[in-house]
Amino acid sequence: MRRLRRLSRSELLLRLKDKNSSKDSIRNTVAELKREALLGNDRDYTAAITALGKIHDWKEAVHLYSEFVQHQVPDDICHTSAVSACERSSQWATALTLLFDRPLPPSAPAVAAALGACGKSGAWQHAVSCLESVEAGKGELNATSFGIAVNACARNDEVNASLSLLRRAHSRDLEPGLLAYTSFLSACGRTLSWETAVMMMRMMKDRSLQPDAVCINAALSSLGASGQWHLALHVFDEVKRMAQLALSRGSPAARLLDVGVVNTAANACERSSQWRTALKLFHELCSRSMGLGIRPDTVTFNVAISSWGQGLHWKHALKILAHMRYWEKMPDEVTYSSAISACERSLQWMHALALLDMMRCQALPPNLLCYGAAVGAGDWRFAFQLLEAIKTERLEPTTICFNAVGASQSG
Repeated sequence: MRRLRRLSRSELLLRLKDKNSSKDSIRNTVAELKREALLGNDRDYTAAITALGKIHDWKEAVHLYSEFVQHQVPDDICHTSAVSACERSSQWATALTLLFDRPLPPSAPAVAAALGACGKSGAWQHAVSCLESVEAGKGELNATSFGIAVNACARNDEVNASLSLLRRAHSRDLEPGLLAYTSFLSACGRTLSWETAVMMMRMMKDRSLQPDAVCINAALSSLGASGQWHLALHVFDEVKRMAQLALSRGSPAARLLDVGVVNTAANACERSSQWRTALKLFHELCSRSMGLGIRPDTVTFNVAISSWGQGLHWKHALKILAHMRYWEKMPDEVTYSSAISACERSLQWMHALALLDMMRCQALPPNLLCYGAAVGAGDWRFAFQLLEAIKTERLEPTTICFNAVGASQSG
């Protein structure tokens, strides 16, 4: 019986870099490299630690790094690979320990990895402390480091901490990047800090920083969440003008304005009961009068249906629903929920019932929002039938459903 040929050191190291290698294969390869004493220098250890990090075996990666440190001082790349292994598994405490447990100041990539671990774990305070410690120790900080720290704070809705970090980056003449601003603006939306969002948009303009569609979307969303529909519309009009100018010069307009931006602007108006303004944006988009080549999506129609419902124009809402086929867009649960709500506002219970049947025909089981809206559409006998249907679907009727039944019965 022939014995299997033992793989050489170079072959084993190549196996670590093979994207098709399984977790067991990676672990066995590292074990063989250790057993045969084939890990000799920084590059070898970096390859092994990186491979272990990619399969989320951070404990073995840290153990391997610790063994190497006992014999020699690792270079920046090897050190970063160990911290990055912890980041991949959101092990912020270990990442910070490794970052500072070194005679040399940490490199910028290692700092970024440690900050990323803090951000993934929601440990925003430790991200700020890490940045301050690196700064005090005269370590290397760059725009990426500040951007990750801003994102860590913003993801936890710490608007003031995020703003402070952005200003510190600016004082160093560093630009953290659009992702940091987008995260910050999203946090403003969740915390209803629209004044801060407006201030940040002005700051970006003063710094000649061009936002992209994702960043603009976050800004509009933050304004809409606080009921500042007029400001959202002002920002949208300015962005639309910039996009049309870019298109006339041969530049792609989609970087500034896409269907998501239009939807968010319309939604900001609809949420503030400015349904006519929301519908104006809808018709402008569908008639292609924007001149930007943007096509409506399902969300566009959902906002339009909801807007017509606010105006008690249930027939127009149902026409929009039917018009979706022309644009080859399929209605979803939100579409039907909005249409049923439009019927509810006008007490059109028969049409609400027909919409529930349409959902079932399209293999879209009605949810509680749909049933709740239908229950409030009118006839009390119909409302009781829907309550039974809710129970049949094994859904738990909400207080809104019971209140709607009571209202229909008293009416």
